[in-house]
Amino acid sequence: MLIALPNIDKINNFLGIGSLISVAIVIALTLDMAINISFNPTRSIIADVTPEGTARTKGYTWMQTISGFFGVLAYVIGASFGNYILIYFGVGLVLLFSIVPTFFIKEENEVKTKDTPGIENKTASSQTQWDNYSEFI
Repeated sequence: MLIALPNIDKINNFLGIGSLISVAIVIALTLDMAINISFNPTRSIIADVTPEGTARTKGYTWMQTISGFFGVLAYVIGASFGNYILIYFGVGLVLLFSIVPTFFIKEENEVKTKDTPGIENKTASSQTQWDNYSEFI
């Protein structure tokens, strides 16, 4: 969607809508929706990797602080270098921040089971135990 912004006129001509403002509104709303959707996995990651309490609150606080910082940075880049540089910088930054963190997030390989009748309360392997599955059928 970010790359669609500088090409609104071409999109308008291709679709034959005739109203540039309509195309701009659809692109802006789609971009806003994409930004809001991307925050939910971020909140989930913070909830998954931090314990409840102060540490989780600090995680959410840092998330909002960094988001605000990049919002201000976007205004500075747009005002200093123009909107085209801002758009392509944003595309590169989103791509970078979407790929790089996956190399640093680690999860436990074992999952603790909850109290279930007929199953011992022990640490379960992350692989499916087909022998135990047949007991439930």
